Amino acid sequence: MKLIKLKITNFRSIEDSEEFAVDDMLCLVGKNEAGKSAVLQAIAGLNPHPLTPISYDKERDYPRRYLTAYAQRHPKGEGEAVVATTWWQIEDEERLEIEEQIGPEGLKSTPVEILRRYGASAPEWDLPSTIEKPWSF
Repeated sequence: MKLIKLKITNFRSIEDSEEFAVDDMLCLVGKNEAGKSAVLQAIAGLNPHPLTPISYDKERDYPRRYLTAYAQRHPKGEGEAVVATTWWQIEDEERLEIEEQIGPEGLKSTPVEILRRYGASAPEWDLPSTIEKPWSF
C-alpha cells in the first residue's frame, strides 16, 4: 500500500493539521517548535517497531491547553481522541490478493483508511468493501 494523505489531530502542538497529500517526496518546513517532529512522531505511532515502541499518552501528548477539557471534547460514547488518520492506496498486487479472499467485486476503489487513537493498542482500519464484515484474511 502507498500512503497518499494524512491528518494529525490532538497531538502535542498540533490541534488539527487538516488533510494533506503525501507524494513521492514530502518536505516539512517550519520554524522551531512548529510541529514538524510531532507530525513524524504521530505517524510513527501508527505501527511502531517493537524495539522502539511509541505510544500516545494523553498526559504527555494531548494539547496541554485542552487537557482539562478532554472528557468534554471526547465523550466516552465517541471513543478516545484520534491522533493520526492516514489514507493508503492499494497496489494492484495487493488488490489481487484481497480479491482472492473476498471476490472480484468485493473492493471499492476508495483508499484504505487507517487511524490510531489515544489508549489504543493497535491501529483501526477500514478496508472499503462492498460486502459486509466480518471477513478474515
